Amino acid sequence: MKTFLLRSMLKWTALVICSLWALQGQADLNQQYQILDDIQKNPEQLKDAAIKGKDRAGLCGRCHGEDGNSKRDFIPNLADQNAKYLVNQFEQFANGSRKNYVMSQLASTLTLEDRVNLAIYFSSQQAKPFVARKPKVIIQNEIELGRADFQDKCQMCHGEHAEGWAQLPRLASQPSEYLAKTLKKFKTGHRDRSKTPMTAIAKQLSDDQIKNISVYLSTLE
Repeated sequence: MKTFLLRSMLKWTALVICSLWALQGQADLNQQYQILDDIQKNPEQLKDAAIKGKDRAGLCGRCHGEDGNSKRDFIPNLADQNAKYLVNQFEQFANGSRKNYVMSQLASTLTLEDRVNLAIYFSSQQAKPFVARKPKVIIQNEIELGRADFQDKCQMCHGEHAEGWAQLPRLASQPSEYLAKTLKKFKTGHRDRSKTPMTAIAKQLSDDQIKNISVYLSTLE
């Protein structure tokens, strides 16, 4: 009986601690959003933040491109991505909610100011369709099927032109391989992508639909 009570107390103690960590993490994220909002309302501060973000983005450019347009089909574009979404992802990599060998280590070294400045810099860059920079054979039928599936299942949240908004990511111009890989993670309930409404949506998609949607989105500007 004593052992059972002790285990119960330890379990509830751990739950309380985890809840407090989660609340603290959300508080920190809300603080970052507020700082971001304040800077975006001030043209001079916005310009200064973008300059600082560009200076800090040197290491990011090796994979994501100096202007945020990815150099590889399996790595996402950061250019023209929504700033709040980027800040959110920096936080998730830093706190371990998302895991990636490179990004987890890099994000943990970023200060709050770094995250905001990087988000502002990359969100101000023009995104370029990946297929336009790396020509490949694309069947028009896949694009049309992908467009129909996107409009049916994705457009309500991500926007008519896949531009996203606030914390919802821009999908337009993203590399098709990256998009397909991410959708499959949602579909299978991968640990890095499980706590999101996207899991239920992706489970409805066939592999062909995932391919078609990914190809379609990669062609959008």
